[in-house]
Amino acid sequence: MATPTALPFGCPGDNPNVQLIGALSQNKNMKFVQSVESGQPLPGVVATSPPKQKSLNKSLIDKNCQIQFEKAIEVSPLMDILNIRTHRKTYAHLLHRCALMNDIREGTIVHVHITKMGFHTDLFLANNLITMYVKCGNLRYARLVFDKMPTRNKVSWSAIISGYAENGFADEALALFYRMRVAGMKPNHFTFVSILQACTSLGALNLGKQVHAWAVKKEFAGNVYLGSALLHLYANCRSLEDARKVFDRMSERNVVSWTAIIAGYAAQGCAHESLDLFNQMRLAGVKPNYFTFPSVLRACTCLRGMKQGEEVHAYAIKLGVESDTFVGSALVDMYVKCGSLADARRVFNKIPERDGVLWNAMISGSLQWGWCKQALMLLNQMQLAGLEPNDSLITNVRNLCGSKQFSQKECE
Repeated sequence: MATPTALPFGCPGDNPNVQLIGALSQNKNMKFVQSVESGQPLPGVVATSPPKQKSLNKSLIDKNCQIQFEKAIEVSPLMDILNIRTHRKTYAHLLHRCALMNDIREGTIVHVHITKMGFHTDLFLANNLITMYVKCGNLRYARLVFDKMPTRNKVSWSAIISGYAENGFADEALALFYRMRVAGMKPNHFTFVSILQACTSLGALNLGKQVHAWAVKKEFAGNVYLGSALLHLYANCRSLEDARKVFDRMSERNVVSWTAIIAGYAAQGCAHESLDLFNQMRLAGVKPNYFTFPSVLRACTCLRGMKQGEEVHAYAIKLGVESDTFVGSALVDMYVKCGSLADARRVFNKIPERDGVLWNAMISGSLQWGWCKQALMLLNQMQLAGLEPNDSLITNVRNLCGSKQFSQKECE
């Protein structure tokens, strides 16, 4: 077997100074190393007494090595890293990398290696394993790690609860929250956010209000993430008055907060309020995201407001999100319902990835306004793209194109 390539950071050793100097030596930074060993001033550093200078040099090297270490973790092959004597921090960085890349295969390999090296009972690494498995969508493995932990802290509980809440298992998230409280563990704001997400999924408004009251008691109410979660809860449970109270009391608002309140008003047909909030959002200097535009365009559709819709469309073009599938679908839907099929078709043609929802919106809109020939052509193109229309759409096309509204010649 070939010897693994040395990595550009030192392996953990008994003496951290030896590790740091070794790391820099591998990068041929010998002058830097000699300065550390001798206590001589480093370039750009004001000279001081030798003991203080040596301490200052070491702090700079610590920072240098940390940067090199993180870069190496990002680019080095997994087995090259695992074939050296690995520190718990290395494992944590590897698990973080696996989570970001959604690479559960490598994550499982790291897990096996952690177990072999005797780190399986380490609380810090177990929490990182739970987080990695949750972000990779494997709740079964995350739960196995959680259940086998000899000790747990609030990070452990929050990680597994959020995993269940984010993946649609709201009942299990609430059950674990109850167990967390019985175990005497105090939740943090991440826990509250996950529980509110579970309440939103279940439509459990009263329970959500209890959690809200508890969060206020624990002085988490000012947290922007918690505030956004509360907005989602109240908006989805059609309690706009409560949602607006939360929103108005927030000292800090982000794009999620603004989008939640805008969407809440748009969903209940309060189009003017929704558009007014969107204008306030822009004046506050907060840029909308892919989820904001569909809610605003929904408000424009409610008002049959082509002018407002065109202004929102222009803003989407300015931000470069017009061709996003999510935003594009909302634009098509708005133009179709406002009777401007030519504009809808222009947006449709610019979207590189079209899903079934987008095709259905365009075909249904064509039928709604009597464009039978275009509807039939789009239906054929949809099937050629490898997407199967649902039975309801096919029935509507056949019925409307065969009715007296359209001549047989137009449908050919």
